[in-house]
Amino acid sequence: LNAWTQRHGFIRCVIWFINAMVYRACNARISLISSKR
Repeated sequence: LNAWTQRHGFIRCVIWFINAMVYRACNARISLISSKR
């Protein structure tokens, strides 16, 4: 159970990191489109 919990925490960390990167990429794209107008 401990090993599974550790792996689950690691997966959560990875997912959070990916979400943060996607969020930043989307924000950059939106700001780029907004500045073009």
